[in-house]
Amino acid sequence: MLPGYPRVCLWPDSVDFLFSSPEALPLMVSGWEKRFLSLDGPRAQFATNPAPLAATFLLAERSAQHSAPSIEPISQREALLCLVQNTYMNWYLDRRQRAEEFDVLARLIASIDCFRVIPSSDPARLSALAELIESYALRLFDSRPNPALGTAPSYV
Repeated sequence: MLPGYPRVCLWPDSVDFLFSSPEALPLMVSGWEKRFLSLDGPRAQFATNPAPLAATFLLAERSAQHSAPSIEPISQREALLCLVQNTYMNWYLDRRQRAEEFDVLARLIASIDCFRVIPSSDPARLSALAELIESYALRLFDSRPNPALGTAPSYV
């Protein structure tokens, strides 16, 4: 996959939790409360090179259950429906472009593993969520064959 847009958009409560102030990041646009974290600066770095995509982790609603955060596999059908519902600016696409987008998403979902991520409603569990996603991603990476080596890559 090619790298995407190098920023993360955040609501003020998320900015407040992460940076101890809801105004710690710049506004996306004047007159709207949503803010953004630039991924091309000292706080965070964005990948600049293309990389293979092995999975998609789709965020579900937060849960107050003790088991959260958790990750569960989902079907390709469910993943596709989730992605289609959450595409950006879909009102802007004409019928042909919308069909093209659907085809691209269907091919993408057919080629990767799909998971639902259930975050905890407790902000203090955010680091546990990040560690859980990272461990899943590393296991997926380690289990995939590396065409150049003929084996799965490993970390030393």
